[in-house]
Amino acid sequence: MERKSALLYTQLLKMDKLSGFIDPIDDIGTFDSYHMKFVEKVEELRNPWSNQPYLPKWQEKIKEMRKVYLAWQQALLEEEQGTEIKKHRKNFVTTPELRKEQNDFIRVCLEYGIPIKTISEQTGYAEKTIRNAFSYKRNQHLNKRKITIPKR
Repeated sequence: MERKSALLYTQLLKMDKLSGFIDPIDDIGTFDSYHMKFVEKVEELRNPWSNQPYLPKWQEKIKEMRKVYLAWQQALLEEEQGTEIKKHRKNFVTTPELRKEQNDFIRVCLEYGIPIKTISEQTGYAEKTIRNAFSYKRNQHLNKRKITIPKR
């Protein structure tokens, strides 16, 4: 069974044969992968050969290509994560298991006395978020160990 992203990619390339001179990857506008949408409106796009706006019939074709391109990008993202998604925020912990693991990591770092600035750089959380989420007081997290000196 072929992957969904591969099927959508071949469908996108076949659309190029129908239009003739529109490149389905480069000529349909700038794609913002964070927001999963195109930056420019179709009406603002210009033909790279004539530097003129596309005709209305070609604008419709570009809109169709954009739909397939967006579906292709979402399929790639789903395959990368291994799950279907509705919205995706990069660099943030999304599942409860990962969130628990991240919280345990932060708590251990605080117990060992690692500075909050270092923890925030490693985890991607703001320093203030760490202070608020863990009701930060250094003496709460530091291990208080009794020092015993063996007799000789």
